[in-house]
Amino acid sequence: NDLLSLMPFDLLYFVFGFECTFLRLPRLIKIQTFWEFCNHFDSVLASPYVVRVARTLTYMIYLVHLNACAYYEISVREGLGINSWVYDGKGNAYIRCFYFATKTATSIGKNPRPTNEMEYVFMTVSWLLGVFVFAVLIGQ
Repeated sequence: NDLLSLMPFDLLYFVFGFECTFLRLPRLIKIQTFWEFCNHFDSVLASPYVVRVARTLTYMIYLVHLNACAYYEISVREGLGINSWVYDGKGNAYIRCFYFATKTATSIGKNPRPTNEMEYVFMTVSWLLGVFVFAVLIGQ
């Protein structure tokens, strides 16, 4: 796994162009190292609760990060600011998208109403992701 994640796929940007973001997917394989790191500390520490809480919060933040990236990608594909649901292009894109993803996952409300099927699917998956994360936090 580590060998595949270390392959210089970045050189393929010169062939396919810098817009080809799928070349970054092998980097996701490195997440296995994080899990192994946490499991090691679980077994070494006398009180592994701190590690478990930190790991759970890291998972939560990572899932919200992925959700924010997906929201931004959907917004770019549909057109920035084309309707009230997509990101409007104002302010810092990451902070605004992360805020939207957090607000959607936690069901805080006042979310803009989706206008097409892609937006409905995203909102549904985001809500289910939020319910899952909340259930995991309660289960901890």
